[in-house]
Formats: sequence, structure tokens, C-alpha cells
Amino acid sequence: MNGRRWSVVIVAEPYVDRRMLKWLPFQSLPEQGGDLADVFKTAPPDMPELSEDDYSLMQYRFEEAFVAKRQVCITFFRSGRKVQEHGQILGFDPFHKTIIMTNESVHVSDIIALEICCDVG
Repeated sequence: MNGRRWSVVIVAEPYVDRRMLKWLPFQSLPEQGGDLADVFKTAPPDMPELSEDDYSLMQYRFEEAFVAKRQVCITFFRSGRKVQEHGQILGFDPFHKTIIMTNESVHVSDIIALEICCDVG
């Protein structure tokens, strides 16, 4: 090995999103430039509309899960995406209109669905 010593240094660099820069080479192709522009112009999806029946069913499930201390799966809309959270309902804050769970607080107006999980055991 000729008396040389090699050392390897690994430097972890933080990830920086380059957004549109990484797609610039593809815009030089005329058939793909318009399609890429459409992809970046799409707006995030809107929250779905719920009927009165959906709200009354969620309220019934909320009361049942809260009284019986059962596990629930809440699907809610945050930052243009659907998020699912599992846990037990600890309480309700009427001032802020939020449901307080074991690991999350969810505003009532963001909730799409509330399901009671099957208890195993």
C-alpha cells in the first residue's frame, strides 16, 4: 500500500429542494415542456363537502368512542392532503373546537371521517 493511509470523511449535507431547477433540462424538449408546466400549476385538492348525515354519524361515533374510551381513526384534511391519525380521544375543547387525541389535536372543521377501530383482545 506504499505507506499511504486513506481516510474517508462522510459529510451529511441538509437536503435542499431545488424545485423547478431539477426539471429544467426536460423543458428543452418541446413535447414535455407543456406537460411539466401543467404539473406545477395544479392546485392542491379541496376538502370534500360533507352532508348533514355525515356530520351526525361522525358526532355519534365521537360520543361513542369518547364515552367507551375506544380507539378511533380520524381522517382529516391538512395543508391540501388527507391525513389519518389513530388514537384515543382524550377530550374536546369547545373554545377552539378541537378534538384532543393521544398524539394529535384536530380542528373539527378539518375532519373528513371518523371511524371506530376494532378492539383486539
